[in-house]
Amino acid sequence: MAITTKTLHIALIVETSMESGRQILGGISKYAMENGPWSIFHQPAHLDQSLPEWIDDWRGDGIIARIRSRDTAQAIINTGIPAIDVLGEIEDSGVPLVHVDDRAIATAAFTHLQERSFRHYAFVGIKGPNWSRNRLHTFRSLVADSGSQFGQLSLELNPTITPWEQEQELLSKWLASLAKPCAVMTCNDYAGQRVLDACRRASILVPEELAIVGVDNDEVICTLSTPTLSSVNAGHFEVGYESARSLVELIDGKPIAPQFFVQNYNCVSRESTDATAVNNPTLAAALSFIRNNACQDIVSRDVARHVGVSLSSLKRLFASEHKHPINRCIIRARIDRAKILLRDTDLSVEQIAARIGYSHAHYFSLAFKRETELSPTTYRKQQSRNTR
Repeated sequence: MAITTKTLHIALIVETSMESGRQILGGISKYAMENGPWSIFHQPAHLDQSLPEWIDDWRGDGIIARIRSRDTAQAIINTGIPAIDVLGEIEDSGVPLVHVDDRAIATAAFTHLQERSFRHYAFVGIKGPNWSRNRLHTFRSLVADSGSQFGQLSLELNPTITPWEQEQELLSKWLASLAKPCAVMTCNDYAGQRVLDACRRASILVPEELAIVGVDNDEVICTLSTPTLSSVNAGHFEVGYESARSLVELIDGKPIAPQFFVQNYNCVSRESTDATAVNNPTLAAALSFIRNNACQDIVSRDVARHVGVSLSSLKRLFASEHKHPINRCIIRARIDRAKILLRDTDLSVEQIAARIGYSHAHYFSLAFKRETELSPTTYRKQQSRNTR
C-alpha cells in the first residue's frame, strides 16, 4: 500500500492516436481513482511526437511515458523526476519499464491458431520495433517446435517510405505464394487489417485458406475489418495500472524491478480464425459461401449450386471431410454472427434475430441456446463481464 497522501502531480507522455495508448491511460486512470488524488498533466499526441518542451522546466512528482529514443530517455532522466517507460522500444534506457510480455502474446496467438489444426504458419511484422521482432522470434520458435512450415514478411507501414498501394500489392503476392491453408499472426491489429485487405485483393478466402490473428484487440480496427479480425488482448490496460503503481513506489522511495511484464493474455476469437484448416478447395469454397451468406436465408441446395456440384456430392464431401453437415454449418454461421453482434453492438435481441435471418426472436433464442447452452441475453451479459 502506497504511503503517499498528498496530491501527486503526474505527467503522462502517452499518445492517444492508438488503442494501446488509450488503454494504458485507462489503466492509469483506474489506479489514480483508487489511490489518488492525482493532478494529471497530459497533452494528447501521436506516438512519433517528440518530448514536450515544457518537461524541461516542469517540477512535478512523476512521469509515465512511451519512450521511443535514447534522447527522450536521457531528457527524462535529466529532469531528476521518477519515471516509468511503458513502451520498451529502447533497451537499457535507464528508465524502469512496465510492459506487455511479447513472448507470452506470441504464445497465446500460436495456441489459438494451433487449436485449428494448421500445418503452415506465417508472421507479418513491422520493420524496426523490437516488440515486433520479439513476437516474431517466439512465434517462429513455436512453429519450429511443432514441426510445421513457416514464412515471414516485415512491412514498413509508413507511406512516406513505401506507398500504401505498392506495399499492399507486394503483400498480396507474398500471401498468394504461401502454402494453403495457412495460419498468420500479425504483430498488431493494424498489420492484421492490412493482411485482410491484401487477401481480398488476391481472392484468398479468410479464414478457410488463410486464418489471421492480430494483437491489441483494438475493437474499432477488429470490427471494421472484413471479415472481423481475431486478436490477442495484449493487456495494455494492466500496463497502465501497474505503471502507475510502480511510479508511486518510486516516488515513495521504494526500490522496484528494472522491468515488469504483465501477464494473462487471451485471444478474442472473431471471423478471421473461425475455421479449422481445410485442404479441399471445394469444401473451402462451400464454407466461405456459407459464412458470407448464412444470414440471407440460404439452404443446402444454394451452397451446392454456388460451388458447382450436386447436392448429394456436397453432402458426401461434408460427411467425409467436415465434422458438421451443411445445414448445421449454416445454423452455426448464423449463431457465430449473432455472437459478434451481441458482444460488439447494442442491437436488441429482436434486431439481431432479424439481421441473421430469423423471422421471430423466439426461434432465434431457441437456436442460440441449442448451440451455446446460453440465452442471447445471458451470453451478452457474460461477454460484458469478460470485457474491461
